[in-house]
Amino acid sequence: MKIFLTIIFLVVCVALTAIVLMQEGKAAGLGSIGGLGDTYWGKNKSKSMEGTLVRVTKLLAAAFLILALGLNMIPDRSASNGTAAATEPATEAAAVMTEAEAAAQTEAEAVMTEAEAAVQTEAEAVMTEAEAAVQTEAEAAMTEAEAAAQTEAEAAAAEAAAQTEAESETEAETEN
Repeated sequence: MKIFLTIIFLVVCVALTAIVLMQEGKAAGLGSIGGLGDTYWGKNKSKSMEGTLVRVTKLLAAAFLILALGLNMIPDRSASNGTAAATEPATEAAAVMTEAEAAAQTEAEAVMTEAEAAVQTEAEAVMTEAEAAVQTEAEAAMTEAEAAAQTEAEAAAAEAAAQTEAESETEAETEN
């Protein structure tokens, strides 16, 4: 019975690790700048794949705790015999489990570091693109404003010249 529960426990451990690694971070990221957190996707997240992963994580965590407590309460047959030879396989198994857990932890940390670096690089690229777009738009607006101001100045100069010419003609007629 204990062997069967231990196998189920190991399967739950591996599944729980995989499900946790598949989940996205909880940070709002760049989406919070434009108010994208209040979108349809943000409000209906529980019906998405992310919501399903959260529910499965909770279920596997509960199974993990129950199996851990249950396995701890079941007496070990070799321990009841009181022989030192019977404890050696248990010690070896514990050492192998500790090594496997350490390797899994190291691999998980490496994956998380790579993912964080990729997200940071992508965020910087998006910010650079946005800054370039804003700069281009500002330059275009300045060019349009300068062209409009120059056109208005030319029109005002032409109007002033026409008015001066009209005044000159009026003066010339009055002198005659």
